[in-house]
Amino acid sequence: MNMESHTIHKADKTEELFYFCFNRNVPIIDSISSHYPRPYLNLMDTYVAHRCINIHHIFLTITQCFQTGIDLCSANAFLRIIADHIAILYLIYDNHNSEEVQLRHYLSIADGINTQVKVLQDLIQKDTINSFKKCEAVKAIENESRNLEISINTIKALAIYNSHKETIDCLLKKYNWKYKKLSDYNRKKENECTYKMYELYRDKLMIKNDYISYLSNHIHGLAGSVTTYINEESILMIKTIVTFLIVKYSNFLWTYFKIKPSELEMDFYTKSTAEITV
Repeated sequence: MNMESHTIHKADKTEELFYFCFNRNVPIIDSISSHYPRPYLNLMDTYVAHRCINIHHIFLTITQCFQTGIDLCSANAFLRIIADHIAILYLIYDNHNSEEVQLRHYLSIADGINTQVKVLQDLIQKDTINSFKKCEAVKAIENESRNLEISINTIKALAIYNSHKETIDCLLKKYNWKYKKLSDYNRKKENECTYKMYELYRDKLMIKNDYISYLSNHIHGLAGSVTTYINEESILMIKTIVTFLIVKYSNFLWTYFKIKPSELEMDFYTKSTAEITV
């Protein structure tokens, strides 16, 4: 998909770093979109590429909040979505141990497949579904079940499985890819040994501000979304965190896909990012 038409021009100085990152990423996203047209189960890079493409699209959407006037509820909801996506990206793929990257990757795929199979199984139990759709659902379950088996077998073929067999067998029972440390995992204290999203913001994104933890108010339509008012402080908070997140995303994107910005770009980027804290 060609993203050239979606290049965004900066609106003011406070957003300069955000738009620099966004516009710098457009040709990268164009390139990986062409190189990786779809995710393939046995090619991890294709999944990473499409995670990055999805995140870029979310950033594109949130820029519309900036350009047309801040819709606080939508901006906060998208902010939470972006934070979740990037935190997961770092948890799974930002690891020097390539085998553990594969372990988390295939556990996350297995978790997604397992959820999809449950949805399809519930669907075929409904009386309202016609025979054709039921047949399609059954075929989809068979296909997803094969993919689940492939994911599990891939995990069991890893060298890390042999050295941590008992722990990984425990993780496989619930397809738990959000475990904190493989060496410290204790199945009797599963909750303590598994990341909550707010912990990922702190540990993987280095966000000390608690603002993101409260954004579910806007996603779920809770009372907090009604009592949050648009003012300069709230707009600045959103723009600062969004900019911080696109910097984290760009760092990952450039590193993973071995992108080397020019010296001039890096000079601006380094000086600008030094001033961003949340």
